[in-house]
Amino acid sequence: MSSLLLRVFGELRAHLRELSRYILTEQAALREAAKQAIAAFEQGRVEDTTLAYALRLAITVAISTLIYRELHFASGYWILMTALLVLKPGLSDTLSRVTARVIGTAAGAWLISVVVAHFRPSAAELVLFTAIFAWLSYAVLNVNYALFTLSLTGYIVFLLALASIPEDVIAHRRAVCTLIGGVLLWPSGCW
Repeated sequence: MSSLLLRVFGELRAHLRELSRYILTEQAALREAAKQAIAAFEQGRVEDTTLAYALRLAITVAISTLIYRELHFASGYWILMTALLVLKPGLSDTLSRVTARVIGTAAGAWLISVVVAHFRPSAAELVLFTAIFAWLSYAVLNVNYALFTLSLTGYIVFLLALASIPEDVIAHRRAVCTLIGGVLLWPSGCW
């Protein structure tokens, strides 16, 4: 028993040392990034740093949070999630992801609405659809962002439908909130 404890604590000690080295390395990198950002800001080169991206992200998150809290959107946090997940440092990256996210989510919401308009899935069918769309989400994650968001929308809609929320309501909310988040990101991707 004592040899087992010594071995476990030995491994724990090694892992703690490794974690400590990692933290020190990250702190040094953060200090260096802060120095570079301050120097770039003093020289008027803000657009060349991560500081500009951080400011765009902070402003976009603040505005999207304000929108969903003031308008009392049900599931309005999807506006904020769209802003957080889609905004990228580069203009073209942001615009292409916004376009793919809005198109994929709208297509997913439309597809789900068509499916539920023709029949009401039972609980077993909801579980099956949830599993299929979860698998599709993982399968196309690195293939195409629009297909990923289409699949993710299906997964979320059917998953929440298991909680007795009507599928068409969920699909509509997700599409509207993603559209608002996408519209919000177009200008932030441009400045």
